Amino acid sequence: MDHFYSITLFAVASAISPGPNTLLALSSGANVGALKSLPLLLGITFGFALMVLLMGLGMSHILITFPGLIYIVKVTGALYLIYLAWMIASNPLTGSHRAQSKPPGFLTGILFQWSNAKAWAVSLSAVTTFTSAGDHTVSQTAIVASIFLLAGIPCVGMWVLFGSMLRARLMPSLHLRRLNLVLGLMLLISVTPVLMEIE
Repeated sequence: MDHFYSITLFAVASAISPGPNTLLALSSGANVGALKSLPLLLGITFGFALMVLLMGLGMSHILITFPGLIYIVKVTGALYLIYLAWMIASNPLTGSHRAQSKPPGFLTGILFQWSNAKAWAVSLSAVTTFTSAGDHTVSQTAIVASIFLLAGIPCVGMWVLFGSMLRARLMPSLHLRRLNLVLGLMLLISVTPVLMEIE
């Protein structure tokens, strides 16, 4: 593929830059540690690659043909993001047993992509920029999705590790509680673009 390096740079830049995925990864790392956050990390990266693949295989055309589906996806996604923001902000902390609540898992990471405005924008941009209509559309889309999958694991994983390092430093539960409140608020703010687009 002619644009391999361009796709890779785009994938790395979009995966490592702050957004809902990285906030969720940071929160999980801070609350349950890196090892327990691994299913979420894999869910986020696999879910995004799946989104790119589906967009490239025609889902974007379906959404354009049936605009009512976009409305349903946006409303459902916004409600899910608000729910996750609440869960992060209200995470129960009980002294040394903080963060023993069930961490978000693989399925949460996958579903989260469909409520993530940044994921929608990046996946559509990737498909329209780096694939072309014709006989090679499927193989091109598969390559783009694979690059995003491979780039996403270390890039989002860095946020998990950063959260895990914060966990070690935020020993008093009050500090971790404050971090959860800030991360929950930031995730809630990330819903604003989606809500503004809902008519």
